[in-house]
Amino acid sequence: MIAWLSAAAAAFIVGLVVMAAIIGWGARVTRCQRIGLCVMAGGLVWAAPARLFGAGPGLPDLMFLSGLALYLAARHGKRIMGRVDQLDGVEDGRMSWRRRPF
Repeated sequence: MIAWLSAAAAAFIVGLVVMAAIIGWGARVTRCQRIGLCVMAGGLVWAAPARLFGAGPGLPDLMFLSGLALYLAARHGKRIMGRVDQLDGVEDGRMSWRRRPF
């Protein structure tokens, strides 16, 4: 019973990701975001049988994570890089991990 409920929940999640990737359901998506969502959905579908049989992480999990990273970089990459640039105290386009002297 729990396996069937888990399979139904997984199918629902994969369906939502595929709907967002193919149809752009929820918002407009760029090509890079669409590729990231498709890679993420492919990794989820490929990893499902391994999770059912209790196998460890493998290539499908890496595929899912790389698709997620690609989607997040395409969606929020500029904002993330702006925040990283502000870590040294000044947003000047140069990233430095050293602290500026006062």
